[in-house]
Amino acid sequence: TLRVNNMSKIGGTSQDAMLGQAKSWWNSNEGGHSVTSSFNVTSITHNGTGDETTAFTNAMSAATYSFLLAAQRVSGQSTTAHMQYESTAPTTSAFRTFTTSLASGNSTVNTDNSAGACGSILGTLA
Repeated sequence: TLRVNNMSKIGGTSQDAMLGQAKSWWNSNEGGHSVTSSFNVTSITHNGTGDETTAFTNAMSAATYSFLLAAQRVSGQSTTAHMQYESTAPTTSAFRTFTTSLASGNSTVNTDNSAGACGSILGTLA
């Protein structure tokens, strides 16, 4: 059994000590208006209905990081999706997302605030 309080490597950042771990993650309340729990997140800005920007405390080394996103289904909707905002490319310091929903029996996709959203960023810190 190996037990340590702190782990780091010689040079670089302590976040680089273990490759493959999330460099940022967050969980937000209804509509993403506030962070309920997070790591390496400065803020979530509500840009409009279903449109949010998450800012990182420590920047990533490049904007080509990997991301995982999820949203809690909106009440009365059959499907809810939380995804990268298509017209705004990720930057090293922020990531823009939007949430859409589809009502049962309806083919119209709506931009919507989710009941809760979360995400994680994988890559290398600057």
